[in-house]
Amino acid sequence: MALAGVIKAILDTPILDEDGNLTEESGEILDVTQKKVDEITE
Repeated sequence: MALAGVIKAILDTPILDEDGNLTEESGEILDVTQKKVDEITE
């Protein structure tokens, strides 16, 4: 179920801003997602 929560968080987060740059929120989600993936694969 943890993986499903990570996927939902990614899908609910805007990726790019109006200028085509990575949004702050998507950068934060990337960090959280990497930590979750690391936990799952240990």
